[in-house]
Amino acid sequence: MAYSIQSYLETLPALFCFIFLFCYYYSFSRRWRNSSLPTNWPVIGMMPGLVRNSHRLQEYGTEILKESGGTFEANGPWFANMHMVLTCDPANIHYILSKNFSNYPKGPEFRKIFDILGDGIFNADSQLWETHRRVTLSLMHHPSFLKLLEVTVWDKVEKGLLPVLQNCAKTGSQLDLQDIFQRFAFDSISKLVLDHDPGSLSLDLPNIPCEKAFNDL
Repeated sequence: MAYSIQSYLETLPALFCFIFLFCYYYSFSRRWRNSSLPTNWPVIGMMPGLVRNSHRLQEYGTEILKESGGTFEANGPWFANMHMVLTCDPANIHYILSKNFSNYPKGPEFRKIFDILGDGIFNADSQLWETHRRVTLSLMHHPSFLKLLEVTVWDKVEKGLLPVLQNCAKTGSQLDLQDIFQRFAFDSISKLVLDHDPGSLSLDLPNIPCEKAFNDL
């Protein structure tokens, strides 16, 4: 019996779902496999491996980059436009972010997401980015800025980081080090740029919405 195009299209979602579930459980059952690299399945790409490791994406990404020599091409489902290149190779990063930055524009979608940043260096491309970069580098290499950076960071270490760690050691309590160092960075940058210390890194570890918003961003 011949199927109409409409009938064929109606079966596609169920077919994709079946393929995804089959690949997911097949990949999950391959515990003998020593490689961390995800399998590139037809249609759904490497999505099953990512889903299976969704609870440990940072660790999984580290394993993939380590096994692949620092650069890895990840393929998502063909219909999702999720193909990307992951790299931690310093030479590649220098090539992309500095030497040939003009070949890797952020694009309009990036600017739309981060429109709150305006035309600053984080959103800029091409000549505007070059201008921002020159100005930023001249500022960051100025002796007065380096001195201010040293004083600001060391002051936060003495008055924020060390008291929190010492109190933790004294009371035997547990700390989320990622949260601690995010607070440290947030306070240091706020003091450096705005001359205001929000005090997110203090003994009571206050909930500061602005600091949490930066983490979500």
